[in-house]
Amino acid sequence: MRMKIMGLAFLLAGCSSTDFGMNQMVQSKNIGISAVAGQQDTYQVEVFNVKDADWDGAKPEDRSKVVDFFLKEQCASTRVISDTPVPSGTYPFTTKARIKHTLLVRCTPK
Repeated sequence: MRMKIMGLAFLLAGCSSTDFGMNQMVQSKNIGISAVAGQQDTYQVEVFNVKDADWDGAKPEDRSKVVDFFLKEQCASTRVISDTPVPSGTYPFTTKARIKHTLLVRCTPK
């Protein structure tokens, strides 16, 4: 029983909505964020349509979580100006479409 509880705790710690999970998504290049050159307080956020236990990059509300998570330190509020899906083939060993959502986000500085 103890091993089951420890296993569950480990899985939950890796969920994408946690600090660890979000940072893992960045490391695996499923999420990217960068400032837009020449446009102050504007960021480009890229999110692939990957799924995790409590997160799905294909859902607009979960992409908004990414924006809020990574821009919370410098932005009092954010506004998604555009959300453009870009097909990128399929995922390996499946027929699932691989789609990169490119969001343009305006930040109201703190």
